[in-house]
Amino acid sequence: MRTIRGVKFYTFSMNNVKKKIFSDSVSEQYRKYVIKIITSNRKSYYLLWGTDVHNEDFDYLLLNTANNIIAFSRIKDLLVFVNRTANLVDEKSVKKWVKTYKANKAYVTYNFLYLLDFISEKDIIDANEEYADKAISIIDFFNLFSDYSQQTNRKDLLKLCQDNDINILIDYLYMTFFWRASKESCKEKLNKKIKKLDFLKVEENIKNMVYSFEKEIVMIGYPFL
Repeated sequence: MRTIRGVKFYTFSMNNVKKKIFSDSVSEQYRKYVIKIITSNRKSYYLLWGTDVHNEDFDYLLLNTANNIIAFSRIKDLLVFVNRTANLVDEKSVKKWVKTYKANKAYVTYNFLYLLDFISEKDIIDANEEYADKAISIIDFFNLFSDYSQQTNRKDLLKLCQDNDINILIDYLYMTFFWRASKESCKEKLNKKIKKLDFLKVEENIKNMVYSFEKEIVMIGYPFL
């Protein structure tokens, strides 16, 4: 949930994001999702993203003991790892999920290369619907990065996602493309702020977020050692 000037808005989650996603009833039932990451150097990884329904719906990624993001080159390897590993977050739910999960396709894809290609374009704030996909890519990545930052409680990462300029942009994109019932006073304030936004700073911030996230990815291959 995001708050602007005392007005609260509920942000969408994986379950209702307005983009093309692979429908998977098992993942939606247990709220555990295989997500695909395409990095800035064109490498592809599969990660496990989930919601701990027994811990205030806390969103999390599958991490190792050093808080690195565990990644796999194949969905099959991810499933085998989860099935064989103990002491996982929300373990009962994730074990039920992995035993009933039959899909072999990512629930959603995060394309960092695509994100970095267009983030320098100022027309991402254009209200035209053709820019909705770009808005979604920025918001999705911001939320994913925020989840990881909060999960690890890393001050350096939290500082990046708490930056005022990037939060103005995120709020503006939500308001423009998804908050159909936003108050006029809220719209006016955000419109004034977006005109003064330091786009170069926002671009640099998002790049730092992408590269910081990528640095934390550790690929594990089968057999697991």
